[in-house]
Amino acid sequence: MRSVMTASDRRDVVRNRSAILDATISLLDDGETPTAGAVAWRAGVARATVYRHYPTIAALVTEAEETRASQVRRPAADAPSPAPLDIPALLDRVAPPQLPEQIVGEAQRYSRARAVALYLVDIGGTRLLRAAGSLEFPEEMVVRLAAGPEIPAEGIEALHEAVSATLPSVTIAPMVVRGRATGALLALDAQDAGLLQEMARHAGIALAMSEPFSDVIAASRRRKETTAAAETQQLCLPPRLARLSGLRLAGDVLPAYENGGNWFDHAENQDGAWIAAVDTLGSGARAAATSAVALGALRAARTVGSTPRDAIQHMDAAIRSIGGDEVRCSAFVARWHATTSTLFWVAAGDLHPVLADAEGRLTTLRDHALPQLATDPLPETIPTSHRVVRPDERILLLSDGVSGLDGAPLSAAALRELARRSRGASPARTLSLIQGAIRDAGGEDLDDDAMIVVLAPAKGTP
Repeated sequence: MRSVMTASDRRDVVRNRSAILDATISLLDDGETPTAGAVAWRAGVARATVYRHYPTIAALVTEAEETRASQVRRPAADAPSPAPLDIPALLDRVAPPQLPEQIVGEAQRYSRARAVALYLVDIGGTRLLRAAGSLEFPEEMVVRLAAGPEIPAEGIEALHEAVSATLPSVTIAPMVVRGRATGALLALDAQDAGLLQEMARHAGIALAMSEPFSDVIAASRRRKETTAAAETQQLCLPPRLARLSGLRLAGDVLPAYENGGNWFDHAENQDGAWIAAVDTLGSGARAAATSAVALGALRAARTVGSTPRDAIQHMDAAIRSIGGDEVRCSAFVARWHATTSTLFWVAAGDLHPVLADAEGRLTTLRDHALPQLATDPLPETIPTSHRVVRPDERILLLSDGVSGLDGAPLSAAALRELARRSRGASPARTLSLIQGAIRDAGGEDLDDDAMIVVLAPAKGTP
């Protein structure tokens, strides 16, 4: 018996094809390669949906290039219909604590679903936590796909599979902001799945904009009580997944609910993309405070046009100013030159970059040796190292809580095997493999922060 396509089905088909084409054009505009996974992620559809509309990626790219070349400014009468969520109006009329429930209500109304729930990724990156919506949905679901509270592009299919295994009848709409998902809308019996996907994209932006004004969203990302040190560390951490000019980055710090002495940071300025990391001696509130002071010094130096060498000096002076014999840390400050694919850096202490080549072989790039910050005086002339990074290479930044100390979860041999297994993988996938091995070896209880940052020249989504 042949199934009959309803009017809603036909609208979904048209909407999905348009979203796929728009996503491909967006990737081309960003200078990225439109792979099936990248297109599916930006369009908010499954990879199989892309192939249902286009038999090959080449055919899709051809149509996208033709459409892009022929696009002209459309008259107002042909302008697209308003977005389901008017974000400025929503933020003006809804108090931040009520925003998650308001989004659920609007999503249910527009998609004509029987029930809707809003889920956020917890800060540990292992679960989806229900932040609002129907109690018919579970309070949490185990989904080990994320870098901290963010799911990368290649995790979208696994997200669908993981949620569908628990809730086979729901429609899943990831909330994507700048190429990574921070949560998802889940709907039961949604009559307009395409509109739900569009709602989810706008909802992610609205939640990101409102988060600084309330603790509700932050609390919804935590499945257990944190320490003062851990909260300080969370405030220091940037988005875990980033697309910078000519560079993809993925990073995280484990465990999310304890310790607190490490951070990494990134920013894209006129002088290039900055990447930095700190591994502070010890744990707890004192280590977190030291790290926070170091981050403040870095950002103060960065905003006045300083070099990585200047930044290291500012960080050293700031840490010395708070005193104490045990206040010390290793640091890495770098600047990425996109046109030459070159990384320039200064490293103090034991935090040196590790090169993973095309075969997965690891080499520590220890060109110059500086003392840990706040120990021996830094030399008057601080040397800068540099390295051209090939498209098939990755740079790893690993704290001693990952490997190198007695009791660290990964041995040097285990780390080499992970690098070999992940050769050719994206930064997000490489990070996921290392984090998975750390969790398998040490569980949730780690003696020291395990910080992992993975960098690679841009050739797709992070």
